[in-house]
Amino acid sequence: MSSFVKRVEFLTAEGYAPLTGRDLQNGGMLTEILSASMDLIKKDSEGEFDYRISWVNDWAAHLNPLLTSRAFDVGFPWEMPDCDDVEEHDVDAKYRCEKFFYSEPLYEVFEVLFVRKDTTSKFESDAEVIGKKVCLTIDDGLDDVDGGGRNWAKDGKVTLIRPASLQECFSMLEQQTVDAIVSSEMTGIVIASTLGMSDKVKALPRPIKIQTIHAIVSKTHPQARTMLYYVNAAVAKLKESGDYDRIVEKHLSHFWATYSPTKSPTGASSVKGEKPYSGPSKPEQSDSHPPQRGLSEPKTSEARK
Repeated sequence: MSSFVKRVEFLTAEGYAPLTGRDLQNGGMLTEILSASMDLIKKDSEGEFDYRISWVNDWAAHLNPLLTSRAFDVGFPWEMPDCDDVEEHDVDAKYRCEKFFYSEPLYEVFEVLFVRKDTTSKFESDAEVIGKKVCLTIDDGLDDVDGGGRNWAKDGKVTLIRPASLQECFSMLEQQTVDAIVSSEMTGIVIASTLGMSDKVKALPRPIKIQTIHAIVSKTHPQARTMLYYVNAAVAKLKESGDYDRIVEKHLSHFWATYSPTKSPTGASSVKGEKPYSGPSKPEQSDSHPPQRGLSEPKTSEARK
């Protein structure tokens, strides 16, 4: 490892269950994975390297100014747009392609359609969605509905409803104002449970999209490449040891035991949901190891796309 980087400051946010959350064991699955990975570097450096994980509950502030100004070095967890086709993206996705480098994938997200339980559609093909009213929160990018040539919104194939929160989407689904919601599977399960709608909605088996989750570093950071090498190399070593799989299994087992006694229809995924706004405030920080907390009910926050 480079002798020029002695410390890495990580930045994440509260309540992105099961990936991040101070109420989750060891700060959530990805927090524990990155902590365990950095501990391997600490061990190899014999005390010459350290890291810290800080929590700021404002995802937009992560991108600008906190990461671009280098107040923090590495942000997580973030979805990676297709930066080879940047002109097709919305402003937010274009900004992230232009301003940030991405780590190797840390995990995968399964985006699905949530519908009312009495809906007969199985979403076996995109044709089943044409003409429907689809809810996608305003903070979500359009990749899910327009990516890969799908162009549901771009070509007016669906009526896109864009409220501020997924809770609003689920309320509109219950009131039959919309026909479907675009959400990660786990997020939808958490929010449906919170709203007492678990017996009223279902996730359709066919995913809309499988999206990778990453750590990001500003392209203006003078040690950006070194930071990414630290993350990529250490996570790869964690996977080789088998500890990565053990961490993932532990967190997912708890999640599904808490929210879904039956098997997930699309398999393991990550969760995105509501972004709690904390306003300008001093970041709350943890030292190298986030505090281990009890396995309380996960909260949700808006996963950035």
